[in-house]
Formats: sequence, structure tokens, C-alpha cells
Amino acid sequence: ILLIIALRKEYEHKILPWLYIFAVFTILRFLAWLFFSIVNDLIFGYNITMCLLWAVFCALNIYGWILVYSLYLELSDLTKLEDLAHLRMGTMASLNASTTHSLAGSRPTTPHSTVSTAPVM
Repeated sequence: ILLIIALRKEYEHKILPWLYIFAVFTILRFLAWLFFSIVNDLIFGYNITMCLLWAVFCALNIYGWILVYSLYLELSDLTKLEDLAHLRMGTMASLNASTTHSLAGSRPTTPHSTVSTAPVM
């Protein structure tokens, strides 16, 4: 549920705890599979089948983690790009606003006459 909410609302910092927990689970599952394959007798068909199935499940588990991690990286890159775009738009807007007022000088009229020096729009 944590991952679904984080992906739906595009909160990349809420994906990180899920990634850590999933990585720990994957490592523990792999160690359990390794222990199972060493301890149990692999001369019986049931044990061989379970060992092969858990090997497939561990591979799918690793693939799922890589998939979610790639989504996390893409989402964090998009967030950085959006932040840079907002910063650039804000900087350009403030530069545009500051240069239009400074073109005519600090006063709208000259000190000795009523002729305006403001630019004609």
C-alpha cells in the first residue's frame, strides 16, 4: 500500500523505505533458499521442485526490485528537472520584471519638466 500511494502521488522520498525493506526481504529470502537447498535432500522430487521454484521466485523478486528502483530513479530525475524548470522560470520572470523598470530610470519624469522618460508600450 505504501508503494501504491507513493507512485500514485509521485512522492519519491516515500518509495525509499519500501526499497530498503524489499531489499532486506530479498536478501533474507535468498539466504533461506540457500539454506533450504543445502540442508534438504535433493534426491526427492518434492525438494528439487521446491528448490527450483524458489530459485525462480528469488529471480522474480530481484527483477521486481530492479523495476521499482528504476521507477524511483526516473521519478527523482523528473522531480529535479521540474525544480530546475521552476527555478529558471522564476529567475527569468524576476529578471524581466527588474529590467523593464530600470530602462526608464528611477523617476518617471525629469526633475525640471513633466516630460516622461518611461518607455512607450
